[in-house]
Order: sequence, then C-alpha cells, then structure tokens
Amino acid sequence: MEPTSTSSKTTTSVGPGELEVGLDQPGHQRGSTGALAYWSVDDAAASLQALIDAGAEKVQDATDIGYGKVIAIARDFAGNCVYS
Repeated sequence: MEPTSTSSKTTTSVGPGELEVGLDQPGHQRGSTGALAYWSVDDAAASLQALIDAGAEKVQDATDIGYGKVIAIARDFAGNCVYS
C-alpha cells in the first residue's frame, strides 16, 4: 500500500489508504489542547446531527476541508470535542 499525503489550509494528514494521522493546525482556536481523534463516518452532517440530538453542542458545521474530506465538530457533556 502506497503512503498518501494531503494538506489543506487547516489540516495535514499522512497515512496508507484508509488510516490517517492528522494535524489540525488551528485546533487550539476551537479549544483543542492535545491529540485529536477523528471518527470516519459516511456523512459528517448526519453524524453531527445525531450527536446534537444526543445532547452534544455543535462547535463546527460539516465543513469541506479539501481532498474529499468533510469534518464536523461537536462537544460532549464532559467538554470533549468529538470530530467526525
């Protein structure tokens, strides 16, 4: 499997195929203080809505960050950001 590398204005990711390690460069502006876990989902907007329906707070709408990647961010009841 050949390694891939993508970069956009907000994120950088490197990984083989489906597995990626990413750097959310302006993450501190949203309250991030360390490593982030992104959950791969088929529909970021629908996943964000499901999190909101379960009591999470929306931090960022589903946003196209380039290279076919769309992310959404919610904050859970304990204050943790959930990235999808």
